[in-house]
Amino acid sequence: MSGIDLGQAVESLTIRPMSSTPEAWTVRHFSQANPKGPGCDSVPALLRRLADSIEALGPVEVQDVVIQSEMTEFGSWRSGTVYFHLSEVS
Repeated sequence: MSGIDLGQAVESLTIRPMSSTPEAWTVRHFSQANPKGPGCDSVPALLRRLADSIEALGPVEVQDVVIQSEMTEFGSWRSGTVYFHLSEVS
């Protein structure tokens, strides 16, 4: 395996900001799971749960939704994480 000198690689890296990119921003998130037990593997139930929570937040811009699963004696225990931005009020 050939070695890479990360110090040298980082020194030679030049980052130029894009004019349309904000200098900083905040991404908020929340995670939810189906109740553990029978039915914990239901993707439709998890999506309904996530959608209800998104609606309860009010005006937000969803950036990403990630679905995870963990194996249990009842099957795949589904959970989801929603990444969002608060909507700017004009």
